[in-house]
Amino acid sequence: MHRRKFLCTAAATTGVLSGCNERSGQSETSETEMTLGANTELMIESAETIENTDEFVTDTDFPEEHVDPDASARFEAELFQSPERPPEIEFRLTNTGPRNNFFMAPYYPFSTLYSESQELVLIPDKKEGMDRHFGPFNPDGPSTREEFIPDDNKNGCWRSRGKPITRDPGVIPELDREETVSNRSTVLLSPDAPCPPSDTHILSNVFAIGGIRANVTEAVVELRVTQ
Repeated sequence: MHRRKFLCTAAATTGVLSGCNERSGQSETSETEMTLGANTELMIESAETIENTDEFVTDTDFPEEHVDPDASARFEAELFQSPERPPEIEFRLTNTGPRNNFFMAPYYPFSTLYSESQELVLIPDKKEGMDRHFGPFNPDGPSTREEFIPDDNKNGCWRSRGKPITRDPGVIPELDREETVSNRSTVLLSPDAPCPPSDTHILSNVFAIGGIRANVTEAVVELRVTQ
C-alpha cells in the first residue's frame, strides 16, 4: 500500500485538521493533546482524502464507474475533551463540488469503527433514524451507545465495555455544494487492546460521489498516542 501525503491546515487551539486537494511532501501537526488514559495523550496527526485508488491506505479493490473532474469533498477531524470523559472526535465531510449523492457509511464516512490495529474503537453519536445501524458484536453485550462507554478510567485507559458493529453499512445523503455532514464519536480502547495502546493508529473508509462506484475516495485519519 502507498500513503499519499498532503499539506494540511491545523488550528492548534482546537485540534482541527482538514483534508487537502494538493500533493505535498509535508504535513502539519496539531499540538492539541487529549487524555486517552492515565499519562496517555491522543493527538490528530492528519486528516485527508485520497482520490487515487492505487494509493488507498485500505486494501480495497474498488473499480470506478466514471470520474467526474468536478466531484470533490473536504474532510476534517476535530478533537474534544471534557475533564471526566474520554476523548471525542468530530468528523466532518463537506461537498466541495456540485450537488451530488454521496454513497457512504452511516457514521460519515465510517462503517469500520476500529483502527487498523484494532486497538482503538469509535462509539458514534446517535443521529435521528440511525439507531438501527449500530449494535453489539456480542448479543449479550452492551446494546446502546451509553452502555459501551465506561464511567471512569481507573484501570489506566478509557476502555470500551464491548465490541460494537455497524449492522447496515450504507446511506446516500444528497449534498449541495459546501453542505456538510458530520458525526461525533467517542474514542475508546478496544476491550482486548493493551493499555497504553500503540503509538500510531489509522482510521479509514471509502466513499463514492455520484454513484456507488463513481469518484471513489478514501477518508483517512492518523492518530498518535503519546505518554
